[in-house]
Amino acid sequence: MKREDVNEIVKNLLIRYKDKIADPPLGMKYQECYDVKKRKPSQKCLDIYNSVKEELRDLGINFKH
Repeated sequence: MKREDVNEIVKNLLIRYKDKIADPPLGMKYQECYDVKKRKPSQKCLDIYNSVKEELRDLGINFKH
């Protein structure tokens, strides 16, 4: 990617998340995100992952998978 393209993506992300930078959400514990015995992510975490990945894709970031 060109530096100018990356800069636009970063500026867009900053607009979306700047209010959370000073006081970020705590997130979840490993046990809340994964089935510990199966070592597989929960559906809730998969949904969050896919949502964020789609958001980044919409901003112009390409993923191999």
